[in-house]
Amino acid sequence: MTDSLAALDADGTRIFGRRREIPGAHRPSAVERRLWRSVVDARGEEREPLLDLPAVARRLGVNERHVRRLVSERRIPFLKWGRLLRFDPVEIEAWLDEARRGRQSA
Repeated sequence: MTDSLAALDADGTRIFGRRREIPGAHRPSAVERRLWRSVVDARGEEREPLLDLPAVARRLGVNERHVRRLVSERRIPFLKWGRLLRFDPVEIEAWLDEARRGRQSA
């Protein structure tokens, strides 16, 4: 049985979205494969896929509990779908740049 999201490269290795499967490496889950696919917004422009909480925690170099606290204090831009938290990578980078400029001017 083949995975509907997987494709084969010229040399026969499986590709998920834009990423290539490396033999012996972690096989991505269905959720990870969906997040890797490109996202097209309402204007037809390609955007980066949304980040989940662990990805933002890794990006900031903090634990997930700290990111949850930032969300509860509304100090970080986030989206909420039901009980799922997602973060727009463009907004996160802008938020980081804004914090960086604030420190430099002080």
